[in-house]
Amino acid sequence: GSYIITEELPTGWYQSFPVLSTGKTYYTETFVSDDVSDENDFGNYQKATKSGYKWEDMDADGMWDPGEPVIPGWTIYVDGTDGAGNTVDLETTTDSNGFYSFDLVPGTYTISEELPTGWFVSSPAGGEFVDEVFTSGGNYPNNNFGNYRKATKSGIKWHDLNADGVKDANEPVISGWTIYVDGTDGAGNTVDLEMVTDSNGEYEFKLVPGTYTITEEL
Repeated sequence: GSYIITEELPTGWYQSFPVLSTGKTYYTETFVSDDVSDENDFGNYQKATKSGYKWEDMDADGMWDPGEPVIPGWTIYVDGTDGAGNTVDLETTTDSNGFYSFDLVPGTYTISEELPTGWFVSSPAGGEFVDEVFTSGGNYPNNNFGNYRKATKSGIKWHDLNADGVKDANEPVISGWTIYVDGTDGAGNTVDLEMVTDSNGEYEFKLVPGTYTITEEL
């Protein structure tokens, strides 16, 4: 007789064979007496889960320390190729808890984030999770992104005519005066910077979070 051979797909399962090779999810067979029809195989997979959090790395050390806040509404991207060779290009935004999650067909992907102006990456190193291979049913949590904004250190250089330590209205500013910053950023890198005061006697440094000493040249 003539028959259709199909399978039951439990929740969360998807068919990779025969659908990817024939375009059908079943086999149609006509049998005569004593026929043998073998290798009518079914291949199935579950989606993999990729997830993590987005947080503001207040000290730029690449570690999510207690008290450092999450960041909602931040865009996270997935780009790559699934196991069948199809291009995958997805995006989502972090929720109110700074959490994101993707359900992905097994394949090889890069997970990255959008960096708004004024933000910098402290974790992961290199700024993205590169070429990760996802297998059926795999769960890949804690792929967290840490970001920071630079801190601003600024002031005015003035001529203290009466040496009272207070800038009085009649005391002039001093331009062209060298100001130094020395210290260590949150990642342990040595920082050694200098600049000169402008025509208004002002100086300003944009600094990676860290611990610094600000001095002047006398």
